[in-house]
Amino acid sequence: MKKSAERNSCLDRLALCLFLLLLSITCFIYSWSKEYRRNGELMSVLLKIKHTRGFNDSNTLSGNSIVPDASPISQDQKKVKIDVLSSYGEYDTAMVAQLMERMKPVPLVYPSKIRNVGTPTQFMHLHHMKSGGTSLGAVIDCATNRASKGEGGVFGGGGGILRQYSLSECSYTRFQNCVSNPLASCRPLAANASIMTYCSPLFTSNQLGWGDARAITVLRNPIDRVWSMYRFQTKHCFSCKNLTDVYADISAGRMDDYPGVCAFQLSNHITRNLMSLDVSGNITDEDKINDAINNVRNRFVVVGLLEKLNSTKRLIEYSFPWMQKSIPGSDIECDFPHSNGSPSNNHCGPNNSHKPIPDIPDEESRAVIEKNNQLDMKLYDAAVEHFEYQMAALSMT
Repeated sequence: MKKSAERNSCLDRLALCLFLLLLSITCFIYSWSKEYRRNGELMSVLLKIKHTRGFNDSNTLSGNSIVPDASPISQDQKKVKIDVLSSYGEYDTAMVAQLMERMKPVPLVYPSKIRNVGTPTQFMHLHHMKSGGTSLGAVIDCATNRASKGEGGVFGGGGGILRQYSLSECSYTRFQNCVSNPLASCRPLAANASIMTYCSPLFTSNQLGWGDARAITVLRNPIDRVWSMYRFQTKHCFSCKNLTDVYADISAGRMDDYPGVCAFQLSNHITRNLMSLDVSGNITDEDKINDAINNVRNRFVVVGLLEKLNSTKRLIEYSFPWMQKSIPGSDIECDFPHSNGSPSNNHCGPNNSHKPIPDIPDEESRAVIEKNNQLDMKLYDAAVEHFEYQMAALSMT
């Protein structure tokens, strides 16, 4: 009787072991099939990126850009690696995995309503002139004010004032004092802000303690950006001269004719803005473009493109839900306006009347812009490629 009971107990344990084994195998097959489908989706998106390479236009990568390696990818991020991709497929897959992690929404941290204590360096916007930055700034202001009112719940309404500050090279004297004088009044204002906008080189944000903030930026085709800048500041910056004549003055060293950062806006300005190296140093063009592209690929949560504004808004609203146009619990809508368009009267015609300037540059102006913005053209190509990686990452979330 005792032996029979022992035999039955062994059989029960064996049956339990077999059941657990079958359960483990079932779970493994389910997990594997789920990952296989996920990898298949990712591969199709990445192959789409591959097929857009090699075309040198405003929305694709030329293939000649100098693109440094991305920052190291952890082993767990490599789990979506697809061996059947082409020779560069491992990098593509790892880059998308890295972006999926980087782009995850992170809620704002709010100060106490009573103490009104700031929560510094949470969100940074790197603004490039004539690239939609003023319009994006209006969204940031609206969304920050909405969040500070306590509206929106988990989407962005913790309540308490979120301090904002901005620093721009356009106010040239103030800007120079801020970056060169450790005792300048701007220093504590920047240090204690939660939301910050820099219209200046990325180097400046690092210098003022914003190197780790979650950041966004929006880029624009360099030819269109420079032409827009010329139309916007035809009189104030460029004394109503033709753009080709302005470039001739710059080439001849007559920089004093153009105040502040006016002349700097016309030649590889975006590369300069995206450098974390000291822009005042003696740096080779190769080091400049490598540094700028590395920052495009690794520094920002979102790098948008003005030419793809709707997709850019999707990226921003995913990673920063408090910046969505509409959020639950609030009647306030924060949409992109069209700000800082070209003036209706540039005062460059007879008797201060308007001098008509076409929306797009003539061939001579286009050629001289491109000649003086070769680094920006390479940088923009790399940004277009990176944008496709971001959209691939977004599609996998």
